[in-house]
Amino acid sequence: MKKIFTAFARLAGAAALAVCAGTGSASAQVKQHLLLCDLNGMQAQMLLNLEYVATSGVVGDPGSIPGIGVIGTGQYRVYTSGEVRSPSGYYVFTGEGQYAEFTDMVSYDRFKVQFVDQRGGLLLIINPFVERSRQGHHFCQYVR
Repeated sequence: MKKIFTAFARLAGAAALAVCAGTGSASAQVKQHLLLCDLNGMQAQMLLNLEYVATSGVVGDPGSIPGIGVIGTGQYRVYTSGEVRSPSGYYVFTGEGQYAEFTDMVSYDRFKVQFVDQRGGLLLIINPFVERSRQGHHFCQYVR
């Protein structure tokens, strides 16, 4: 199990490097953000990758109009990935839309997180599908 998560962490890092090097595909846009998080008084850093993938398009007949293949309609899906590092923990995550699944890289526990956009950052709601008294709430501020 540990090998799978270690391989995933390396893959996520390699994907981030490929995007930084400009080798990403033309049909997807990836934006990378750095955030500083307050985890109950402990500071952490989050590296957040947002990938915007077109979900639909109009396919043209290449024979009728030269140079036209797929014309985007403006609809897209957002995929998230990244990591959170603090003095006491290391987590990796992947998700779609406003939800992501986090994995604790020490214990391999997994849990869901909801990202809520707030002024200048993101509110992380830990275990968003349970009653509010059992949820965790942490704020992360955009650095870049």
